[in-house]
Formats: sequence, C-alpha cells, structure tokens
Amino acid sequence: MGNFYTNFTAKTDSQTIIIDALRANKRVALVSPVINDYLVVFDRSCEDQNYQDLLDVGRLLSETTQGPVLGVLNHDDDMLCYLLFINGELQDEYNSEPQYFDDDASPDRGGDPELLCSAFDCQSAVDRVREILEGDDHTFACELHQILVDTLGLPTYAVDCGYYSKEVVELPPDLSADDLVDVE
Repeated sequence: MGNFYTNFTAKTDSQTIIIDALRANKRVALVSPVINDYLVVFDRSCEDQNYQDLLDVGRLLSETTQGPVLGVLNHDDDMLCYLLFINGELQDEYNSEPQYFDDDASPDRGGDPELLCSAFDCQSAVDRVREILEGDDHTFACELHQILVDTLGLPTYAVDCGYYSKEVVELPPDLSADDLVDVE
C-alpha cells in the first residue's frame, strides 16, 4: 500500500493570516511555520481526497494570501495531482495518471510549466519542470512530488506529509509536531 496525502504550499510571509482564514471558515488543519516565504497547510477534510474540498481550501488560501498556492494530492503513490491557485482562482491542474480511475479519460496530464514556474519565481526551471511533468522517470508519486518540490524550491516537508502524518507516520526530518499550529 502506498502513500495517501494532500497538502497546500502557500507563498506568504504571514502564518497568522492563514490561521485566521482557516478558523473563520471552520477548517480543521495543521499549519507549518513560514520558512523562506512559504508555509504548508494540512487540511483534515482534504485527506478524504474530495476534489471539491481541494478546490475550496486552495481558493481560500490563495485568496487570503493574494498569491500562489499549490495543492497536491498523492493517491496510493500511484498518482500525483496538483492544483495551482493564483489570487484565489484555479489556474492550472496536473494529473500524472489521468486514466487511473477512468480508462476512457483523456491521456492529457495537463500542467503548464511556464505558469507553475512563474508563480513560484523560478522561470529558469521551465524546461526541467516540463521534463518532470511529461516524464515517467519515477516509480512512486511521492518521488515525482519530491523532484517537483526540489526544482521549484518549495518546502521539502510537503512531500509524504498530510494531516494525519503526525499521528500515523514519522514526520519528515525538517518538521516536528511542535512546529505545527493546530487549527480547529
């Protein structure tokens, strides 16, 4: 059995505005500290991998920060999806295995390397991100996520980590349970 997790990486300099927005919207989540202008939100209801929850939380966070937010879903380490929100609007989607649940679905994975790199200020990585999104050089979805995070310069503790990670598995070495703010 592979990994199942969801999370949101937001470009922001304020943990407080994120926490306040989550509380105002009655979300239950864990919020990382801000490190190098990014923080990660682990929303409890998103762990059910419901698309509407992912949309709702991604929009909320991006609208709150007026900046980019990358929502990620790893399903059984077989499929990695991302949703890119900018200024509260869904701007880009990617699915590493679009036919995973539906053999008749389009094989188009989506994903816009230029937009993704522009959102996170790493335009020089466009060609590498294109290779990552179009390639098949990974065995597990968490590996694809790790490569993408490393290339975009996003927090590494977003990989292999969801809301229940602090209870079920070990957190990544660069994040401890004491670092997380529990929002209820």
